[in-house]
Amino acid sequence: MVRKSQALDPKLVLAQGQSIDLVVANPSERDTEELVIAVVGPIGSGVSTCSEIIAESLRRDYAYTSGDVIKVSNLIAGNAAKVGMEHDVSDQATRVESLQKIGSELRRAYGPTTVIDLAIAEISSKRPVQAASANSDGLSPPPVSRRHFTIIDSIKNPEEFDRLRSVYKDMIWMIGVFAPEDVRKRRLESKFHRSEDVIRAMRIDENEGIDSGQRVSDAMERADYFIRNDTFSLTRPTRAIGRFLDVIFGTELITPTVDESSMYAAATAAARSACLSRQVGAVIVNKHGEVIGTGTNDVPAYGGGLYSSGDGDDRCHNWGGICYNDKKKDELATETASSLNKAKLLVNGKLRETTKSVRSSRIKGLIEFSRAVHAEMEAIISVARSGASGLIGSTLYSTTYPCHGCARHIVAAGISRVVYVEPYPKSLALELHHDAISTDEAHALNKVIFVQYEGAAPKNMLKLFYGRGNRKSGGKLNLPLRRFAHPARTEALDDFAAREKMAVGSLARLAEV
Repeated sequence: MVRKSQALDPKLVLAQGQSIDLVVANPSERDTEELVIAVVGPIGSGVSTCSEIIAESLRRDYAYTSGDVIKVSNLIAGNAAKVGMEHDVSDQATRVESLQKIGSELRRAYGPTTVIDLAIAEISSKRPVQAASANSDGLSPPPVSRRHFTIIDSIKNPEEFDRLRSVYKDMIWMIGVFAPEDVRKRRLESKFHRSEDVIRAMRIDENEGIDSGQRVSDAMERADYFIRNDTFSLTRPTRAIGRFLDVIFGTELITPTVDESSMYAAATAAARSACLSRQVGAVIVNKHGEVIGTGTNDVPAYGGGLYSSGDGDDRCHNWGGICYNDKKKDELATETASSLNKAKLLVNGKLRETTKSVRSSRIKGLIEFSRAVHAEMEAIISVARSGASGLIGSTLYSTTYPCHGCARHIVAAGISRVVYVEPYPKSLALELHHDAISTDEAHALNKVIFVQYEGAAPKNMLKLFYGRGNRKSGGKLNLPLRRFAHPARTEALDDFAAREKMAVGSLARLAEV
């Protein structure tokens, strides 16, 4: 017979006589609506403009009554003295170059996340907490839920976003803003005046070539949502940002665009790749939005198609475990240096140093010796294998910008548009085929259009567009009002140990008997 104890002991008896204190609270009610939005984009893409548009919309439409836009450039300038430097603002070009150098030196001297840690410190310094008296365990007061946003303008390398993700978990969103190179050049030339200053600033911004430097092209790959800002009007980015916010808050019934669903299919194809260098996926979609071809970068198999997991898998990881493209490039560098040595063209016969130098030259960018068929080529070949029609005038979606080898096949195949996510600096597609390829979507005539992808990152497709809850009430569409809507991803205010105690606290009634 079970009976209640005469005096309530707020402990639950566990195995072997153990007990645990009960904290009565509901962990699901300890999520916060707070948002941290990091914006990344190459110089001249309009990162600051987009940051302000997001902030204004959150204040005006979503009732985020408090919020901040943190300009990382101000934090860098404010800490220039820590690395013995000064922020030179004599003109716009000098100002940008000065910030780039100071930021890189801060990261080199104090760690790769130093700059973004300054932004985190800014957020932390303004965070309200409950009164200490409300907390009886003697620990630090818990944070308070709030409808508050912070926009970080802007991050410059992937380590900075990884740091933000490690701190803010699902509270953080990263927006990638981009524009074609020629558009960015025109924007910057109106401020910098000298074209050489523009080219230098863009080169350093994209990839400075040092670990502590700026690597915006690498950071862009981490984005949760991509916005194309390729005009000189605010209409396009404003519309794209409005859609982004409606999607993450679920305030409109929005389904994926053809671009989004097609890029998701390309990303799914990329997951099948076992290439040791990078995973790439591609799909070809006809004029009706139907997928007619799919490709992955991987080793071809006899009979058509590619190897896959299972018996007879002769891909590189099972065929010596080495990248044969890298192996052949090393052999080429060694052979070149040896030839120079035999011809007595080396100073003091420095064979080892010469070999190293040759390896680090443009030879390292060669892609000719890979065993893998490139994803874009395999997508085109798959259309031929299946006998499908619709290749002429179709769109190819690739997770990575096509190499120049794929580019010439894309042109020859009659594909009219290419959409990609990740940049690929090794590609000479535009340089070698500017007569047939253009990045100017508005004005190109009789050319294949190459454009960067806009929309939700493939990794977020299911989270944003599937399983968001009941869309109707009483047989009618029922969506939350913007000022009351919750983000698709929220983060708990408490650590997992505290949430664990709250969950156990639901057993309080059991402790009474």
